[in-house]
Amino acid sequence: MCPESLHVYRRMTAAKHDEYLRRIPSVDVSRVQSVNVPRTSGDAGFAELSAAFASPTLEQQVVGEYGAAQTGRSHQTAPAPRQPAASQLSLGPGAAPSATDGIGCPVLVPRALWPTYTCNENGGNGWSGTIVSFCGSTAVVKFTSAATATGQRYEDERLPLSSLRRA
Repeated sequence: MCPESLHVYRRMTAAKHDEYLRRIPSVDVSRVQSVNVPRTSGDAGFAELSAAFASPTLEQQVVGEYGAAQTGRSHQTAPAPRQPAASQLSLGPGAAPSATDGIGCPVLVPRALWPTYTCNENGGNGWSGTIVSFCGSTAVVKFTSAATATGQRYEDERLPLSSLRRA
């Protein structure tokens, strides 16, 4: 805990502190400022990792090592669980765009990237977007009409090109 925050807590009464503790289960954390949340997906580093792990051989090795670590066996004796590779997931029709398609290329951002989000576009298959920039194996996508329940437009996202589909 940061020492500065202790000064704030020290000024609270015991009743106020107890009230905050009772309210914890009902706190809505879906409205966190994006500058306070570390990027763990959709950025350039994540795209590079995704591309590296798209190799079926490497994926089998990693899954095998993970399974071995879970059971305490060596990797050579651990059977690798059968899981579909990321490249085998159904992401909808159309080929993945490339840098040659250029800025402004219309794309479909598959719902599989955010399966818990409600998608009312393209028959629920994904969101419509436009590529606004490229960097290596990733692209920044501007969502065409996707918006939150309060009407706020979705922010532009950097996504791996392999996860997108030409619209």
